[in-house]
Amino acid sequence: MDVLLPLAVSAVVALLVGLMAWLGTRERLPRNAIFGIRTSSTTSSEAAWYAAHKAAAPHSYVAAVVFLAGGIASAVHAVMAVWPHQDTLLEFEVTGCLLRWSASESRTRCHAVPPKETW
Repeated sequence: MDVLLPLAVSAVVALLVGLMAWLGTRERLPRNAIFGIRTSSTTSSEAAWYAAHKAAAPHSYVAAVVFLAGGIASAVHAVMAVWPHQDTLLEFEVTGCLLRWSASESRTRCHAVPPKETW
């Protein structure tokens, strides 16, 4: 249980931040005293509330991904501390996943760039 706790907490925080961004983008997050960006300027009017959440949405999505990545990294670190003889295998698996993701991203980027003669 202690191994998965950082991942669970980070996943919940990522979900809440992502939900706030999603609702804010669609102007579906009503002004309230519990959830959202609550400053004196954002709570001054409905227009300011929705404008602030819409402007913060891209950064909130990034924050949600960072929270989730931090939770995964913490869980991996905790697993490696609990089962030290599994270190090498786990590192190879994580590295392999990152390399596969990186390769797929670079292929996507290369296909998105038009050929040089059309520039």
